[in-house]
Amino acid sequence: MTPGDADALGSDGHVAYTASTATMRKLRILERYLDGYATVMGNFNLDWYALDLFAGSGRNRSADGSEIDGSSVLALRAPAFRNGRPAKRVVSIERHRDRFAALQARTEEFGPRALPILGTHESKLVAALAQIPRTSPSFALIDPEGFDAPWTTLRELAEHRISRRGLKMELLILFPSKSVVRVMAPEHRELVNAVYGSDEWQALIEQAARPIHAAEQLDIFGAVQEVSTKGEARLSPEAAADAFVRIYAQRICDVLRYKHVKPIAVKKAGSPATTYHLVFATDNDAGRNIMNWVAQKAPTEIHGRPDSDWTLDEL
Repeated sequence: MTPGDADALGSDGHVAYTASTATMRKLRILERYLDGYATVMGNFNLDWYALDLFAGSGRNRSADGSEIDGSSVLALRAPAFRNGRPAKRVVSIERHRDRFAALQARTEEFGPRALPILGTHESKLVAALAQIPRTSPSFALIDPEGFDAPWTTLRELAEHRISRRGLKMELLILFPSKSVVRVMAPEHRELVNAVYGSDEWQALIEQAARPIHAAEQLDIFGAVQEVSTKGEARLSPEAAADAFVRIYAQRICDVLRYKHVKPIAVKKAGSPATTYHLVFATDNDAGRNIMNWVAQKAPTEIHGRPDSDWTLDEL
């Protein structure tokens, strides 16, 4: 759920998000990826499973009144192409009772392929993973509200699948990068440490405060700082957000041992500011190729209409 969203009623009378354009964009990216993923599964005649850790109500409503399926329903409807293979099961965790009731109603048509679970991801993750065979291809969407997805959750997901080829569960994470910048104060550092699984990110802040000459620019984790007239380094919010995501993505690669980790900045065209970040992780070359295709194609359309107002930039 992207900051700025709120609950309303959908056209079917059940709770729906009044979603921002950023959320609609995120769902469009997910939809395109799952269509490609399901097509690959169909080509190889493989059953696959999806896990939605923060599922919501199954329906989103935009400011102009148009509606789009939520993440779990999109996973159940994939693929859009005839040679694709639908998910064997989509397991969805939602903690809010009203949203859960709406999700149940909207996924009922899919029968046993849909398994909504009421509760928090911390309390229900073990039960959810038990519904996903460890030898099967699987995909997890992690779209937390703030800092509700600690590093320990990613580790459990990465360790779930057992594959002869060493393939792990694929991950697509909505990263609250701007929120990280807002909670950099010392009193919040333990919370951010839990998300990263370490305190490595704190070096970014400590180095950002190091005085330098006014003519210099300091490059920290690939982020160029602004320099004040007093000769002190100041990390801009945009640069800090990008840097935090690079650290996070690098840890997924180094610690969880994913072969391909793709951090993506979603921006409005012509603006240097990032609306939000996505981090995609996979061990499969096909998964990497699908996401590369999505990054090129997804910004061209939203709600079935041409849309050139957004860009997806790999960091």
